Amino acid sequence: MTGQAETMVLDKDSTGKLWVAYTNAYNVKYQISTDDGLTWPAAATLPFAQAGGLSYDDIATVVAFDGKIGVLWSKHDPDAPSPGDNNAAFYFAYHTDGAAPGTWSAIEQVAAGTCISDDHLTLKAPGDGSGKLFAALKSSYEDDNCGNTNHARNNDTQLWLAVRAANGTWSRIEYGKVADDHTRPALLLDPVNRQVHMFAASPEVTGGTIYRKTTSMDNPSFATQPGLGQPFISSATFAALNNPTTTKQTVNGTTDLVVLATDQSNSSHFYMHNVIDLPGQAPPAGGTTYTFGPAADTYVSQASPTSNYAASTSFSAVGGTSSAKQAFLRFTISGLPAGVVVQNAKLRLYVTNDSTSGGSFNTITNTSWAETITWNSKPAIDGPLLATLGAVTINLSYEVDVTSAISGNGSYSFAITLPSANTNTLGYASREASASANRPQLIVTTQ
Repeated sequence: MTGQAETMVLDKDSTGKLWVAYTNAYNVKYQISTDDGLTWPAAATLPFAQAGGLSYDDIATVVAFDGKIGVLWSKHDPDAPSPGDNNAAFYFAYHTDGAAPGTWSAIEQVAAGTCISDDHLTLKAPGDGSGKLFAALKSSYEDDNCGNTNHARNNDTQLWLAVRAANGTWSRIEYGKVADDHTRPALLLDPVNRQVHMFAASPEVTGGTIYRKTTSMDNPSFATQPGLGQPFISSATFAALNNPTTTKQTVNGTTDLVVLATDQSNSSHFYMHNVIDLPGQAPPAGGTTYTFGPAADTYVSQASPTSNYAASTSFSAVGGTSSAKQAFLRFTISGLPAGVVVQNAKLRLYVTNDSTSGGSFNTITNTSWAETITWNSKPAIDGPLLATLGAVTINLSYEVDVTSAISGNGSYSFAITLPSANTNTLGYASREASASANRPQLIVTTQ
């Protein structure tokens, strides 16, 4: 990165890429590392007008969720004359894992209105596949240029808990008012006990105590908890506590909960913390995840019954009575511990030619066929149907649940076909594809 950034936030997507998001030169920037952070290609700017023209005080954050990377950012002018910045807002957009780096969703407006945003935000994902996200947001209503002269806005909201639904709509729940003088919100999600834990410091300028409020993940409300909340970290000796911080991950009865804060007085600079022994146990452990590339993949063509496509960078499937194509993949799973139980297995494929059908996936018992097979020599498709995908879009990755076919170490073969009436050719990247991230993967998770 060239220049300065007030904050930089990291997360890892489902394909193993590291993402960092930040604001720089008055724009929302992001960078992607494919080698666990050893190298970072040049930064890109989010492709939205609302991601530019920011102030020196705006920040951005990033989170991985449900096969996507989401970026949330503030947009406000803290120096706007009274009655404040009437273009203030929080925005969000996401990138689907496996899609081209510059491909983003439509922008989502989290909140908008005069003085509604500030540079205090955090974003968390419950990791339950629900599509939900939870964010802690701060307004600028406490500023004099936003009409707070003589505490006129004491009854307005200072902090919100914002919740994203699976359809991309956002709602906000008041955490505290301007009179409560909260700042630097932190957020933790407990999907096992279905709770949201939200923390904030008060008073804002001098620091003091870290407060906590807890609510339901499924029906969040702080209506019965007015005011500052319960003191969570406090000290008569270190009385300027501020900047609460905690883990990015979810918590549960196995991990429990810990929050740190710093005493910002000139004579101290100590850190303090507190913990909560959460009830319940963690969800069943995923054990270890193993990723395998194909030992062979190819396709065959009815119209060219003696041709093989072993070197093709993609494989195709299409229906028809005289010009059908069928795709075949073979994987060798090794290295799983003896007696291990397979929790789930997914076949991940990257679309190179979109179709109204992503194909029907069957197992085949022949696990010794070579990539040089032709239509005349292809193995029989004699195993059960595992899944059928609907329409698929080019440059996106899709996952197929093949858990029922995987029992442990060994060789496994799959066939991909389209109904005879479907003549819309389907294409997926093969193991010969130039971009390694787009090659087929069999992802096995053990208990």
